[in-house]
Amino acid sequence: MTGSAYIAGLWLHRIKDRGLLWEQFNKGVHQRITTLPTWSWASIHAQVRWMDHRPSDQSPPDAVTTHIGKATVLKQTWAEINLINNQPSSAITTPTGHSTPDAQVMVLCLHAKIQHVILGQFFSSEEDKQLVGDLAWRRPMVGMDSWRTVASPLDPKHIAGWASIEHPDMQIDKIDPNRDPGTPHGEIVCALYVSTVPGVPGGIPLGYLSTAHHVYNVLFVRRARNTRDGYYERVGVGRLFGREMDQGLKQATAKEVYLI
Repeated sequence: MTGSAYIAGLWLHRIKDRGLLWEQFNKGVHQRITTLPTWSWASIHAQVRWMDHRPSDQSPPDAVTTHIGKATVLKQTWAEINLINNQPSSAITTPTGHSTPDAQVMVLCLHAKIQHVILGQFFSSEEDKQLVGDLAWRRPMVGMDSWRTVASPLDPKHIAGWASIEHPDMQIDKIDPNRDPGTPHGEIVCALYVSTVPGVPGGIPLGYLSTAHHVYNVLFVRRARNTRDGYYERVGVGRLFGREMDQGLKQATAKEVYLI
């Protein structure tokens, strides 16, 4: 399905710019709706909001550069997606719960760039949260209690963005007892680049020669369990910034990503 179709609570023609950039309004463990895909806001029992996506209310829509080359929706059965061969009557585990192999799922196919990032702990201070919010051009400052730190594997000691993670299995900080002292603990997830917001103030503190820098709107995704290669589930949304993230976007190769 392409064009102006309305799928799982979203207009398909808005997927590439803003439709996927929804986030939970409040921190907590939210129940999943097992019949809806993880990329849809309707897949969780929670109040949501859409991220601001332009530098100011006066900026034209083309001030934001989208990185999604195409967006189509495929109807597939869990049997087609799943790695394990099941009988039609057998229940299988899916990203949103349990289902039968012959049940259909809306698969969002995106031509996009992804890179690995380190998903860290919840912010420890309001000051850090406000600073990252300013660098990531976040106004108004609502929904910040759900924010977690994000860092690049190239520079894991420095925060390079924030993440709002709604996945019910990822609401507790995971501490690795074997991690090196002084490095942030966390887990590796993938950041899928949706769009770039240019001209955000704060370039000098980040080491740029310019007073402005780019901020990246991203989805956080991870490989969907028991599925074929290329299939991912959404776990959250957020914003990234900094030289390492610039480099990651430049070096990443766009590929087919299937969100379920």
